[in-house]
Amino acid sequence: GSVMLLAMFRWKTLGSCIHVDVTLTRTTDSILCYVKNCIDIVTVDECIQVYPNQKPWMNGDVRWLLKERTTAFSVAQANLERGIRQAKLDHRRRIEDHLDSNNNRQVWQGVQHLTNYRINIGAAEDNASVAEEPLSCGPQQFHPH
Repeated sequence: GSVMLLAMFRWKTLGSCIHVDVTLTRTTDSILCYVKNCIDIVTVDECIQVYPNQKPWMNGDVRWLLKERTTAFSVAQANLERGIRQAKLDHRRRIEDHLDSNNNRQVWQGVQHLTNYRINIGAAEDNASVAEEPLSCGPQQFHPH
């Protein structure tokens, strides 16, 4: 493209456009038309879409990097979902094995784990004064008369 354009701008070609008996304005117009014709021959017109929210520094390299990041995130998300699915399957098999083995202790521990059951040991320690008091401070209803 640029070699062809330089060949078109050789002085001999431009010199043929200039005549002594023609005015300066007409000569300038003919040279500019010739330059425009050469540019139209060599260059290609392209339609470029510009969006109002597109930043001026957003070029092809940045778009490629954004696409790479999105691809990496999608792959990582798929791997995470696959890992969670596999962990759930392994856990289910482990619980089923406990049920199949008739091991009540392991089954009960599995149920406690699934229901997030926790023994609240701290509540009994905090209410130690309540445990030391007699159970009934009110009217004695259940004593025989």
